[in-house]
Amino acid sequence: MLSAGACVVAAIVVATGFATTRGQRRASPPGPETIAQLRAKTVDWASQNDEPRPGGGRVVATTRNSFYGGNVDSDQPVYVVQVHGRFVGYRFPTPRGKPLRRGTVLVLVYDAQTLEITDWELQPADHDLSAYGDVVSLDR
Repeated sequence: MLSAGACVVAAIVVATGFATTRGQRRASPPGPETIAQLRAKTVDWASQNDEPRPGGGRVVATTRNSFYGGNVDSDQPVYVVQVHGRFVGYRFPTPRGKPLRRGTVLVLVYDAQTLEITDWELQPADHDLSAYGDVVSLDR
């Protein structure tokens, strides 16, 4: 029989959906057609942020929650794409009078089912994508 404390924890886990995030399957590694779509979408997004020719593209299949360490509100399978260049964050909301964000690493998180962008970030350094699964070149 469960203690009262264990029952409360179990109720919280069920109510928040936390238990389902551990069982969430990540997407399969992307095939050639998906890689081509991710590449085109990534180049378009990079161009909108002042970098028409991003390089060193890599992609990994994981879950959104795994990539963000549990700090997000969903855990669907995603493709995380990382490219290099000189990016200006035109698409970031920026308060009036503040400088635009800049970075040399653009990270785009795509919903694996719809290929819509769920999140994006500009960083000064790479994420270790191999920590989330098998990394595939975006240029293959």
